[in-house]
Amino acid sequence: MSVRQRQAGTDRRVVDLAARLRVGLVGAGWFATRRHLPNLQSHSQVDLVAICRRDQEKLGLIADHFNIPGRYRDFDDMLHSERLDAVVIATPHSLHYPQAKVALDRGLHVLLEKPMTLRAREAEALVEKAAEGNHVLSVALNPPYWPHTRYARDLIGEGTIGQVEGISIQWIGNSEGVFGLAPLPDEMPGLVKPSLYRGDHALSGGGHLMDTGSHLISEFLWLSRMRPVKVAAQMDDTKLDMRIGLQVCLSGDVHAGINCVGNSSFDGRRIRNVYYGTKGTLTIEGLPFSVTIDLQGRGSIQKLENEMDEAPGPVEDFVLAINEGREPASTGRHGADVVRVLEAAYRSAESVWK
Repeated sequence: MSVRQRQAGTDRRVVDLAARLRVGLVGAGWFATRRHLPNLQSHSQVDLVAICRRDQEKLGLIADHFNIPGRYRDFDDMLHSERLDAVVIATPHSLHYPQAKVALDRGLHVLLEKPMTLRAREAEALVEKAAEGNHVLSVALNPPYWPHTRYARDLIGEGTIGQVEGISIQWIGNSEGVFGLAPLPDEMPGLVKPSLYRGDHALSGGGHLMDTGSHLISEFLWLSRMRPVKVAAQMDDTKLDMRIGLQVCLSGDVHAGINCVGNSSFDGRRIRNVYYGTKGTLTIEGLPFSVTIDLQGRGSIQKLENEMDEAPGPVEDFVLAINEGREPASTGRHGADVVRVLEAAYRSAESVWK
């Protein structure tokens, strides 16, 4: 049971808002130092009391930089030694399920990095466990937290382009460095460089689709509000995929196609995601991101992301969900649907005749 539950009862909807959330983070690495740790440290209702990382030297470097008192090399030690309300889990993918399960068992709210788990049955188990304990379970997938995707979701939900009839997702870029397939740039954001676990199948569970592809699948599921029904995929390598063709049949017999290239020789990312409706077409392009609506016989309207309303990030939304007793923008159910597609995609690709 968390500190706040001991103070205010077991219902997470009854909390003492005067008490700051005591949060610990496991997986204090490159991405956490770029995003989660700065956001936790600067949040007015959070006490970032502990972090966990196996590398002693980097653990000290990160804890000193963010002035974090609790420093652990073992996750269980952190959970047993600290009085926590919530944990953020940013470890390699294969560790997400066991660590989230332990945290939920201890009555903590959980913010998980993507992918939520490697297996759909694991994701479903976490959703059920969080519901049983009335705990917030959120997954840090980008689309529910980006202004341009929130804007696009509202337009689709309002029926601006009519009923969605087809979806095309194109992501062409280069991520070879974080998989250990190419040298990392000398200058990278973050306090430490990536650990390259993404190149180890036992830790990552897959390649570019498992990593960047999680966000792409999240986008069309979240924007369309449809559930996945059937999946077919082809990949260059099912252990460390860099090039993927994915087809997902959604509820209502709507098909979404993904073309994802993670080893492009082009300098920069090319992103073009199109939602075809009965009344018009919505196109997301980047970088930088923009949303264009083409309405049949009525011309087109484009809006840049910097013209859109700001959106709370994963940490801010997670804290609000705990304090307000509501679901987060990216729920455990949404994260589980993404995992269902990922698992089915790798199984499909493994069965393709070559």
